[in-house]
Amino acid sequence: MLSWHGYLDTAIRAYHALNRTLHTAHALSLLDVILLDFLMRSPDGAARMGDLAQAVVLMPGRVTQQVRRLEGQGLLRRIASERDKRSVLAQITPAGRARMRLALRTYAGWVRVHYLDPLSRRQVTAIGDSCRRISTALRESGTPTGR
Repeated sequence: MLSWHGYLDTAIRAYHALNRTLHTAHALSLLDVILLDFLMRSPDGAARMGDLAQAVVLMPGRVTQQVRRLEGQGLLRRIASERDKRSVLAQITPAGRARMRLALRTYAGWVRVHYLDPLSRRQVTAIGDSCRRISTALRESGTPTGR
């Protein structure tokens, strides 16, 4: 249990510290960066709202709220799907890509300083392997993923 509490404490502190850093430097939350990064990696920079919710493990209503806020900042837009006119896609805009290029540099720098630098390569690999195993087991068990 001590290991779990150590992990949980670290994860919560890291989330809040990185969130604060991104907000201060780029007026983006960590969730904003995760959503926009998913869109940047998607074909045409777009994804269905439901797929976006599932990918970032959030309830669809929460994703809609974030998308609405990012749309208001001109960082993404909602468009109708050409394949299924009933579906709505979120698509990153050129302004969103530009802001993300800067935010991802800040993100990578923070991860290097606070996660990679304090640990050996072996420790980083062990943490990554452990988290992948746990994440895979949770996915396969049908643990709720925001849908």
